[in-house]
Amino acid sequence: MTNLDDERSFALLDSGGMGAQIAGFPHACAAAWAEAQKVSLPLAYRAVRSVVILGMGGSAISGDLARALGTNSASVPIEVVRGYHIPGYVDSNTLVIAISYSGGTEETLAAFSAAKERTASLIVVASGGKLQARALAAGIPHYAIRTKSQPRAALPHLYMPVLHALTTLYLIRCSAREIEQAASFIADQAPAFASDVPTNENPAKNLARALFGKIVSIHASEFLGEVARRWKTQINENSKQWAEFETLPEANHNAVVGYAHPLGNTDSICVIQLHSPLYHERTRIGMEAARELLNAASIANRLVTVLGPTPLAQQLFAILLGDYVSYYLAMLNGVDPTPVANIDHVKARLAEAPTQVVPQRGDTKV
Repeated sequence: MTNLDDERSFALLDSGGMGAQIAGFPHACAAAWAEAQKVSLPLAYRAVRSVVILGMGGSAISGDLARALGTNSASVPIEVVRGYHIPGYVDSNTLVIAISYSGGTEETLAAFSAAKERTASLIVVASGGKLQARALAAGIPHYAIRTKSQPRAALPHLYMPVLHALTTLYLIRCSAREIEQAASFIADQAPAFASDVPTNENPAKNLARALFGKIVSIHASEFLGEVARRWKTQINENSKQWAEFETLPEANHNAVVGYAHPLGNTDSICVIQLHSPLYHERTRIGMEAARELLNAASIANRLVTVLGPTPLAQQLFAILLGDYVSYYLAMLNGVDPTPVANIDHVKARLAEAPTQVVPQRGDTKV
């Protein structure tokens, strides 16, 4: 097992520099927000009656985070679509934001084409590829990503454009000052997770050691619910380790009953609860009750209190912490955090299959 206090061993595993990209997350948030403000959006977009955000994997999570952040302030329904099909209600009164880091994600391209046919108001976030080319050819507002990295490491450059679009169009409430303060807050907090901070003083390293060799379940609520998804996918992709996530209070209506079985397997599981003082009071009580049940079932669990003065600051803080945890867990697992061979396998299989037009549900012709 890698010694997390020996930085020299990290370089032997981290061929793609994932650690450096995670360390750059706070700066990237500030830079991506400044870049996003250079994009102008049509005033007519403010009249939309619904929002649909298209994406897969590390691109789609930016839509999830924005939707969760705007739950209490959104002026219109916001939906995130991971797949080829768009909802039947999408029309000229819908804002569709298509996000693909590569610009070549086939599910997103199919859904984008369908939205364009239905004359939706369109925005594109991409670094190139077919999606960017189609946006430029059609004069569609486009947030250009100019960084080169794995999509999951480019989250600031995917999330800040979505925040800019939704706040500029008055579809959710989150001021520019709040966004800038959130980026500044995590820049102040980030040194605590750095690789040169020893394990006994480093919350991220400490958590990684607790999760080593475990099936991980991350539980969170409200504006942090989709951060739990981010932790899950980062542990999957960076750590090459099994993980899943639950959101509260929903989990307290089903998941808590499943703590009893199978017998004898509790040693292989660890639950992380992402707790926020900003949660609804009843949510906090429910999380405490769930932890009592975990303890009664002898299931290892950790309560992680998320810091930050605002929901957005807490989102970014928790994302940064989770990214570091996944990185240190990769080191413990003895794996390179950057390659995702299994995803590449799936994409290769799809590339081998004949290309077909994907019919949208409700369409009368293919």
